[in-house]
Amino acid sequence: MPPLPPSPPPSPHSPPRTYSAPKLAVTYAIHAVLMGLAWLALAPLGAAIARYSAKAVGGSGGGGGKQPVVWFHLHRGLMAGAVLLTVAGATVSYSMVEEHHSYTHSVLGTAMLAGCVLQGAGGAIRPAKESPYRRAWRRAHRAGGHVVWAVGLATATTGAFLYDDLLAEREQAGGGVAKALALVMVGVWAAVWAVLEVRAWWRHESSSDGAAKVETRAHGSAGVRARRAEPESSHDC
Repeated sequence: MPPLPPSPPPSPHSPPRTYSAPKLAVTYAIHAVLMGLAWLALAPLGAAIARYSAKAVGGSGGGGGKQPVVWFHLHRGLMAGAVLLTVAGATVSYSMVEEHHSYTHSVLGTAMLAGCVLQGAGGAIRPAKESPYRRAWRRAHRAGGHVVWAVGLATATTGAFLYDDLLAEREQAGGGVAKALALVMVGVWAAVWAVLEVRAWWRHESSSDGAAKVETRAHGSAGVRARRAEPESSHDC
């Protein structure tokens, strides 16, 4: 009887394993679900609400009233959920492997974890509206959010590739599903953000044109009133 073919070698991108195959598959799935929900659902939705819905959801973009508007509560709740899921997912991942930061996904995940915790802390200590540091804080918070989300998308995508590699090595069903789902979600969010950017630009241009027309009409009306107020010149008989 011919010998059985050897098992395929592990992927060079896969981390060293500390669990047996069934338990490892379960922990990988838990880690993937937690991180996928955080960075392919909650984080992009929270960022989109803060960037595009500040005036459409719950009132103005934070100016005027003393009470936070609805969009701010939605943004804070979604991002807090993303941070909690990230911490939980990172805890699961650190319990799965013995060597850390030895492959790309692990390095990206650590950077993402540190970044989202810093973003959450920065959001919690935001200066008051009257503070001279509020403008600088807002710019830094937005820039940091963009960077962390980009790293989060990259981390989730590389993690999906690793999960499919694991299923292929164990010859289990479902290979390719995580990879396809991650790529589809990234594509969907890219399309959504592109549409929202165009919509925001169009609304800004429309409001600018409307304001210019109103100002022109106001100047014209003021000129007519000024001419009407001028005294009529007297003519000598």
